[in-house]
Amino acid sequence: MASVNKHNWFPTIGYSGHINIDKSTINDHRNWMKVQKEIRDSSYGTTTKNGYQCPLDNSMSIPKWYETLYEQLTDARLALQPSVHKSTWVIDYEPGGYQETHIHHVSETLVLNISGEGVLMLADPRPMAVCMSEPWYEYVTLKSGDWITIPGWLGHASSPCEGPRSIMVMDFIL
Repeated sequence: MASVNKHNWFPTIGYSGHINIDKSTINDHRNWMKVQKEIRDSSYGTTTKNGYQCPLDNSMSIPKWYETLYEQLTDARLALQPSVHKSTWVIDYEPGGYQETHIHHVSETLVLNISGEGVLMLADPRPMAVCMSEPWYEYVTLKSGDWITIPGWLGHASSPCEGPRSIMVMDFIL
């Protein structure tokens, strides 16, 4: 079992770690996303700016790259036990792509950075921080293979990325 790091961001507990993602898995993911972009409506439920987001749902077969990553995320999923996997979204950002602050309506959210590099911004949930002119953020830089779990109710965003970036977001119910 790989190491899982526990964090206290604000009064909120989260976990982080790293998995090794080989180039063939990244290439399989890129090829799969290329097909999804061609066959799906690009505006489908997206909150992504300058990018594309796609749900993995029951209507499609599970791609090999996903099975590989899901298996490698065993330690992250164990940190969330007992939990039920609710949904998965895959997001590809173009240079400058980002997401504004939002929450997920689940117990826990796991973000895996598949390729590229980006900054996840965690919004301080305490009322005093929010009532100030701007929310206070904890900035977490994620490189390929880095993952983080946070409570779904914790406001989070991503800052504009410098180059192409792909992430996978998994939601869990405890």
